[in-house]
Amino acid sequence: MSFNRVCREWRCKYEGDKSTSESLEALAKVTEEYLPQIKKASDKATVNRLVCGSCLDFKIMTTVPLEDYGPWEEAYVYSQNMNVTNSWKDFPSHPCTC
Repeated sequence: MSFNRVCREWRCKYEGDKSTSESLEALAKVTEEYLPQIKKASDKATVNRLVCGSCLDFKIMTTVPLEDYGPWEEAYVYSQNMNVTNSWKDFPSHPCTC
């Protein structure tokens, strides 16, 4: 197997219906706050947000080229992961059950 892009995923749970969920709205605000920092670590980074209505997962997936992963990991993942995690501390993290 060969690959040229690497993805890092952050996941947590939200509560309520996705169209009216206050916790989902709060997660979206945290994501918007950190999005510029996530993207600036690699010019070719892509960030996807997924919301699963059946298992109430909120996911952020960041994909970077393989050659950018080491510098991106050092610049973002280790320095900023705790900030995102701390911002999400009130939202439980569970494996997806769908």
